[in-house]
Amino acid sequence: MQRLFHVICTALLFFGPLGCGENYEPVESPTAPYQAESQPAVEPMQPDPAAPAETQPEPPAAEISPEVSPEPEPVPEPFIDPAPLQPETPSPPPAIAQPAVPISLDLGVALGQPGPEGTWMMFSVKYEFVAGGPDPKTQYVWVIERAKGDPARITVALQNNGELNTGITGWRPEHGPFHSHIEDPEGKRLSDSIDMR
Repeated sequence: MQRLFHVICTALLFFGPLGCGENYEPVESPTAPYQAESQPAVEPMQPDPAAPAETQPEPPAAEISPEVSPEPEPVPEPFIDPAPLQPETPSPPPAIAQPAVPISLDLGVALGQPGPEGTWMMFSVKYEFVAGGPDPKTQYVWVIERAKGDPARITVALQNNGELNTGITGWRPEHGPFHSHIEDPEGKRLSDSIDMR
């Protein structure tokens, strides 16, 4: 009912002056005191100083991303001009060790032989030049040694290889053991010593 009353009053306020003349004087609406009495003034609320102030929520802390250190730039390697390829020089062939003596002796034999004047000794040995060759102008010496008594020195002519034979009277098997080697005329030994058995 009150809402209907308000609607009528509002219509009169807007449409009432349209039907009045020039001497129209607006009449104070009887509803003004009523509205003033019915709607009490609203005082603004004052904050209570004793009340604790509402704490405003702090804005969320900005996420701090870990500082990423930039990767160091790769340092280019210095350019090294390769040395020109040198042709491989063939290495000299390994030197062949020369034998200590140029003549090799083998198969030395010492045999006692009976004779009209008693037992005598027969000797033989095979030889070979392993370095160089014989000098046809040189007289080589075949030396036969015994344990008891002086050695025998026999002059021989040598070839590249061959066999030497000789017999010595007055020597007996008990004079051994026997050994032999070859020397040059100056006494330089040209072979190793070999057992005569």
